[in-house]
Amino acid sequence: SSPSTKGGEICFSLSRQRWTWDIEKIEDLELPDDVVSFIVTEMKKLSADLLFGLKVAACIGSRMTPDVIDILSAELTAAFTGTTLADILHKLAQKGFLTEHVCSRKAECCATSSGSLRFEFVHDKIQEAAYQFMSRQEQ
Repeated sequence: SSPSTKGGEICFSLSRQRWTWDIEKIEDLELPDDVVSFIVTEMKKLSADLLFGLKVAACIGSRMTPDVIDILSAELTAAFTGTTLADILHKLAQKGFLTEHVCSRKAECCATSSGSLRFEFVHDKIQEAAYQFMSRQEQ
């Protein structure tokens, strides 16, 4: 399947090997004025587990290494319903909030039970929006 918006405004054409769009549909969209508002709107659509994982990631920082993920997973197991923090971060990467990177050097991250993957926010505005999404108490 090709990545696209739900309404078909923008999609990747596999046959043409390029992005295509429907300008009339795009003009009809009601979008927030700033990027952070748009990201927060998208975050509101996440499941409770994914939203909690995104908030945890925002508190960790822009990069999450396997050793940090393992330490937090041990502490947060009860917070997730039948999954791990690494699984949640992977799902957030699939949704476009984070990126996954295979560690190429031992200094980059330690190989632990969560593997040799580290996660990073796709953009600092996503981390900022996730942090702002939290209440003062959560922060």
